[in-house]
Amino acid sequence: MELHHRLATKCFSRAGNVEQPSTHEFTVSIKGDKPIFGILAVVALGIAVFVKSECLQERTCAATDVCWLLFLAVLVILYFHNYLSTVQKETLLLVMPLGLEMSTITRGGRRSITWIPWSLIGDFMILDVISGQKVIFCLAVTVKECVGGQEKTLILFRNTRPRLNHLETIYKELQTSLDKYR
Repeated sequence: MELHHRLATKCFSRAGNVEQPSTHEFTVSIKGDKPIFGILAVVALGIAVFVKSECLQERTCAATDVCWLLFLAVLVILYFHNYLSTVQKETLLLVMPLGLEMSTITRGGRRSITWIPWSLIGDFMILDVISGQKVIFCLAVTVKECVGGQEKTLILFRNTRPRLNHLETIYKELQTSLDKYR
């Protein structure tokens, strides 16, 4: 499965001043694939139920036939649950000097939003993670904890995993904005 990333960058400014934007928005979305396997599985389930409808109505089906129908139904349900819970779009919104908002939207329409206040934002960095035999590049931000003052690292664009050239573009703009407003 090949992922296609689209990076959209928007800069908003105070009173139309383009030189000093106060908000940066970065969106990474994955080009959706068609649920062919799910559609085929639903058709197969429909055919199996149609073929076995007579014995299902009379309750004379063999136990193995009922088990196979239930197994197929569970597979279809799990596939669509996985398909609908896959992340489709992640957005990073930096509002200077208020904070950083990260939002994630799944194919099923569920949205989750995380807000980090400006005073807790540390530095942005690009990390390289070795996973199996692949090197994955991640954009991260250090966040200061309210209690104790320790810092923790939070991975941005965790699900969409944009390419390194996109991460470098985002990093440069974020770090420039962070340096300007500190």
